[in-house]
Amino acid sequence: MDFKTTGDISSRNNYVINDEEQKNVDKINITQIFQFEISSKKMQLYFQKQAEIATLALMEKEDNVAHGRGYFIADWMNHAEENIQEKSSSDKKTDFLGVRDSLSGTCTRTVNSGDIYKLMARSERYSLETEMFYNAIKSNSEKSMFFNLFIIIESCEHSKKYAEMFPSDLFTPDEIDKLAEFIDSAGYDERKKSRIYNVIKNATIKSRQEKLFEYLQFLGLKCLEQCNITVDSIKKIISQRNNLFHSGNNKFDENLLYYSLFPIAREIVVKQYD
Repeated sequence: MDFKTTGDISSRNNYVINDEEQKNVDKINITQIFQFEISSKKMQLYFQKQAEIATLALMEKEDNVAHGRGYFIADWMNHAEENIQEKSSSDKKTDFLGVRDSLSGTCTRTVNSGDIYKLMARSERYSLETEMFYNAIKSNSEKSMFFNLFIIIESCEHSKKYAEMFPSDLFTPDEIDKLAEFIDSAGYDERKKSRIYNVIKNATIKSRQEKLFEYLQFLGLKCLEQCNITVDSIKKIISQRNNLFHSGNNKFDENLLYYSLFPIAREIVVKQYD
């Protein structure tokens, strides 16, 4: 199986890999032995996940994403399978993960293959957030990239710890009961009543941006200090996400994407492999 990478057409970055035997190569080698019969679909999903995790490792220390990004893809055109039981260990083929940029770059990044292997060895921690990060890196649209990265920080709000940290506390139980009586007497249909109940029961004293920022601090994200990310930064990220849903609003802050949202989302995903 050949794996290679490409990059978006505006790239100004070029990547080379150093491993134990060679320096400045454009691919790394991996071998996977399946101890049981596996369908082609499951095999493809396995290698796709590996490519996504390798991409995360490739981008882990990249601070120049505004000028281009590299990512791994599986080259199924050159795919080959073999029964290893019929061959000696010296005859085994090796799968490849290669990396290249689709446009020659003015800035070369050297990545140690060990950093990539380290994350790939923890593939059991693969999650939806890794997939969203991969989709963001692949995207040639900044708005699409923004959406995928926002899903990553939004996922924090659905965690068990987040719920423990920010219980519903805006209304007291007695106030909720009184509001429920009013809603029932107002003649709303069931859908509207359910929506209003949900808002009331889950409302908190702290704002959404305050809760998210506090949760990111709890995660110990270093990028908050390194990139000077504040509660106001989170507020702007949420606002930009909401504005993108309104077709008439064409305002888009690229700096907010590359220097606030991206480092937050990246560190959240990387921490999942710690």
